[in-house]
Amino acid sequence: MTFHAMILAAAIVLLPIPVYADVISVNLDPNKFGNLDQAATNCRAVNCGPTAAVNSFTYLQNVFPNNYTTPLVPTGKAADVANTLNGADFMKTCPAGAGCAGGTSVEDFILGKMAYIETQDKGVTRYHKAHNRLPRGGAQGG
Repeated sequence: MTFHAMILAAAIVLLPIPVYADVISVNLDPNKFGNLDQAATNCRAVNCGPTAAVNSFTYLQNVFPNNYTTPLVPTGKAADVANTLNGADFMKTCPAGAGCAGGTSVEDFILGKMAYIETQDKGVTRYHKAHNRLPRGGAQGG
């Protein structure tokens, strides 16, 4: 292959390929979400997953008040719910002792949210898988 042919081949490989996708526009009222700060929880360094879950549960309660007859986040108990979610029964974020995960895996976040909702209001929420497979030992968050 000549030098010019190699340059041409490299240029073709390096040309950007346009990617097209539909734009998804969603407008959610930020005032409907909770405002719990993870610093208010008992595992403040790594409790972002449970804190985010609590704030999203507050949104569900506010937007669908007739669906959840048992509050997912009782009034004034947001930190308590996050502290429950971070344990071994739900998100495994910060269980007591040496088993502390040091964060929440994607799998534990999703499965923990589902498990918690079912302990509060069984059968009210329908779940649909958006991925072919959740990563095992996925990304840890803080």
